[in-house]
Amino acid sequence: MLLTVLLSLIPLVAGAAQYCQFEGSHHPLTLCAAVNSHQNSTTSSTDWVITFGYQRAHEAGWVALGIGSGMYGALMFVTYANKSSRDLVLSVRRGLGYYEPEPIGAEPQVVTNSISINKSGWFEATFTCYQCSAWSSVASDGSPQPWIWAANVNQVFSEASADSSMEKHGVYGHFSLDISEGRDDELRLPHIDFTAENSASTTSGAGGVALGYLHHSRYRAGIKTPRTTGSHKWIGRLVIVGGCINALIGIQMADENMALLFIASGSKGLKSEEVKAKSVGQDEDSRPFLGTNED
Repeated sequence: MLLTVLLSLIPLVAGAAQYCQFEGSHHPLTLCAAVNSHQNSTTSSTDWVITFGYQRAHEAGWVALGIGSGMYGALMFVTYANKSSRDLVLSVRRGLGYYEPEPIGAEPQVVTNSISINKSGWFEATFTCYQCSAWSSVASDGSPQPWIWAANVNQVFSEASADSSMEKHGVYGHFSLDISEGRDDELRLPHIDFTAENSASTTSGAGGVALGYLHHSRYRAGIKTPRTTGSHKWIGRLVIVGGCINALIGIQMADENMALLFIASGSKGLKSEEVKAKSVGQDEDSRPFLGTNED
């Protein structure tokens, strides 16, 4: 019975190239992107269908997905909503380096297939980008291609439209995606699979996959809330403190003379972890608008 159910799900996710990251010490934001590509015999170009989703922490802000290694000239898909979350927007823009991305006119043609926000704040948009590969200069030859993302979680849009002004990002990042893994004979809508490994990931594992599935099955069902997400951080801190206290008691019972050595070593390790965590997604330099490495 279970095998039958699993096999029935294969057509929904087969062929999609996918990347997911989950909020934690190494990622300031939970987001996923799944891509299917299709050779268009009429235009002799490649069309892409993209599903882009992320977890909103507040009823504000914008999140952008970009095709390219740098901000300048990147093809941007920016999502946001007004304060009431009634007007959901997918704005297609072109990156201008240090300046705000500008809305694009007629090309490439982008059609929104679906866009929604559920009760837990999971924002997801599926859209078709016709002749997208030709416009963006991203190849589909089997080599990983660079993508970028950025977000401003605090900007409030009183009115949301495709040409709404964007405030500067607060967090950003980049990843690689092998578009050839999403090549399909049919132009099918990709579904995000929270149990799948990333197409170009180097750090995925069974534990991370299972945790991602449990978290995001709750996100999609509308069970998880921003308050619950915040509580995870405090629970984690309490667990760390409790573990440190337990370790110190054990050290003292084993050998009091070794306590100072272990405390000094642990303090150095915690300091390094704090610096590493703060360096992820911070905007402390004069990089371009979306914080990428190129102008």
